[in-house]
Amino acid sequence: MTKKSRALWAFLLLAVVLSLGCPSPPPQPPPPQPVKIEVCTESLKLPTNACPEKKIVEFKPTEAPTELCGLHPEPAPKIKVCSETGLLWLPTCGDRVAYVDEPGPALVCRKHRKPRPPEVPYMVIFVVDLGSAAHLFPDAELETFTARLGAAGCDYVRMFSCWNRPGREYVLPFERVDGKADWDKPDPEWDRQLARLQRVLGRAGVGIYLDLFAQQFDRADYGWSPFRYNVNGLKSWRDTNPAAMKRWKQLIDRAIAAIGIEGNIFGWGNELVHPDDWKGDTVPQDNWAKAWVVPLAAHLRSQGIPAPNPFSASDNMHGTGHSIYNRLVKQAGWEQRDTFWVLHGVALAEHFDRFAIGSALKNYGISDDGIGLDPAVVVPPEKQGLTVSQTGRKSSHWTYRIEMVRHVNERLGPRLRLVEVMPMELKRDDWTPAMINQEESVDVFWRIAKEVYGKDIRR
Repeated sequence: MTKKSRALWAFLLLAVVLSLGCPSPPPQPPPPQPVKIEVCTESLKLPTNACPEKKIVEFKPTEAPTELCGLHPEPAPKIKVCSETGLLWLPTCGDRVAYVDEPGPALVCRKHRKPRPPEVPYMVIFVVDLGSAAHLFPDAELETFTARLGAAGCDYVRMFSCWNRPGREYVLPFERVDGKADWDKPDPEWDRQLARLQRVLGRAGVGIYLDLFAQQFDRADYGWSPFRYNVNGLKSWRDTNPAAMKRWKQLIDRAIAAIGIEGNIFGWGNELVHPDDWKGDTVPQDNWAKAWVVPLAAHLRSQGIPAPNPFSASDNMHGTGHSIYNRLVKQAGWEQRDTFWVLHGVALAEHFDRFAIGSALKNYGISDDGIGLDPAVVVPPEKQGLTVSQTGRKSSHWTYRIEMVRHVNERLGPRLRLVEVMPMELKRDDWTPAMINQEESVDVFWRIAKEVYGKDIRR
């Protein structure tokens, strides 16, 4: 092939290649653009609210800051409190607002609750073991329960300072050593749960009515009772020796620290009875009341606990009840309205009539606790309520409760200070707050206030 022909072929091949076309190389990505970010002028990190000066700076994307400024950390979140009391703010505090650093106060402000009509007795629901069982229920369940009570005008949930039920892990005030309570080893969970309860209840406008003592604490079959079964030599909640009285005052002080005094009631106890009661000789029980209730009354007042401070008794405990009442008024110097006597076993009008009401100055409360335990306080089938306890007990229907309160109010007038409902549906070992019956055990409060006193206490 001649030189001329080789050149021709090369030309032709080039022409063919060019006619077919060649893929162009992929385009190169543009160089990364800088990003503009606000930073702390001093640290060039992402600013916090505490950074005194800030500016906009351009960064390569790979060099842009991702951490907050460490030179100016934000202060801890502020806690909203009532500016008047310094306690946790509630909507009822209105514009009384201030802010404090964490952790803030443990107690909610109860001072600015909706005013209640003074002529209407305190409305109380008696859930004996709520304080000991509170840890079993999440906040949402307790809040739903207490919101229902508060909306119906309930003023207080009454509970014991300690209780226990079979098959459940309840919280008691003290740690146990060899199956017995040690009063030198307080269980802080008891304090925490009471404090939690007062916050949950307080948000619903409901207070705690805490019974410090109870005759049940002396029962031989209640091995959990720290008043009888302990390593500290205490024999009974009735003990009046100096060592025991010191212990009782310490328990009172713990309760005050946990729930506060504003908007709560500290009760002397449940069904308080002296062993010599109803024997005809009132001197022993009167001497005991002098040695027990008078010093404790002085301690309550020294700690700033306001009136009222009620106690409960049933008809076979009148002697002890009179002794406590008389000693408080005559020796401790309390006014008649500083304390009152809650009469148990009153679900119908005729139940109240079995009591021999004393001085025209004495104040009382009424409770249907004890219904069905005594032949004298049985509710006939046609007047029974809707709910039933674990043992088959029934209280009266809410319509008869209203009739009963109207009857008692006609007898006592303003000396009727408290109306208490014991929800039978919660008198069982597996109870939960969700079991409360709205009609029978909740709405009964506002219905009593409306039908008997002509007042609307709903919140």
